[in-house]
Amino acid sequence: MTKKTFYEFLGVEPEASPEEIKTAVQFLAKKFNPKMYPHNRRVASYFNKIQLVYNILMNPQKRAAYDAKLAEKIGEAQASKEKSGQGNWEKIVYSVDIHWICYIEALLLMMIPAYFLLVEQKFLYDFLEKFYFLNQAYVEIACSALLVLSILVLQHRLLRQFTTILMITSHQTINKFGLFFKTNIEITHAQFEDIQIKQGFLGKFLDFGTIKMRERGENDQIKIIQVSMVASPHEFEKQLMRIIRQNAFRPREILDSF
Repeated sequence: MTKKTFYEFLGVEPEASPEEIKTAVQFLAKKFNPKMYPHNRRVASYFNKIQLVYNILMNPQKRAAYDAKLAEKIGEAQASKEKSGQGNWEKIVYSVDIHWICYIEALLLMMIPAYFLLVEQKFLYDFLEKFYFLNQAYVEIACSALLVLSILVLQHRLLRQFTTILMITSHQTINKFGLFFKTNIEITHAQFEDIQIKQGFLGKFLDFGTIKMRERGENDQIKIIQVSMVASPHEFEKQLMRIIRQNAFRPREILDSF
């Protein structure tokens, strides 16, 4: 018999807000009100299950526990598919980029010495004449060194931009980084524990931040993915929770379809 999760039963997405869940419940409760179908046990049973779903999904603690049970079943479902020769495919669901803000620091650092060395040399020399203890040659060397340093920083940021990969697949979250010494960290959806997003004032304004994910594997071994200056981190979190919930194996507490 086909089974349904609580979200499928209500006809909402797994990431639905409490308001959306309440609206869906009110619609079903009105449609299957037992007073409209007296002595109909089927409708009465359906109405009772509507109340059950409402009580669980509108309670933050109960909903979190229910979602956790869904996520725990992903590994079992995947293992079962692999044994039967299915489920070996894996597709990319969502990926994010490093935000352009990572270049600002390097560009600002580059503009200052470049401006004085290439554009306003006369201003620099006039300024140095006011301070006899500043050696003109040393100042020019310092500006040149700062310019070279800023170019190296910009190259590092560009390298990071093109070598850092953070993506969600149908089975796991993958973080790859590095050019010559590549590092690959994978967190499976079945063992995913939590995700944290840190944003400062500028990060909230420009929509970037640091994503930190944690996996608790066998023997309580912890695996962590942490990437800074990620563009649209909350959208990443939304997509991750959506795929975890949608791919979850139906637990024992699911409802029969009617």
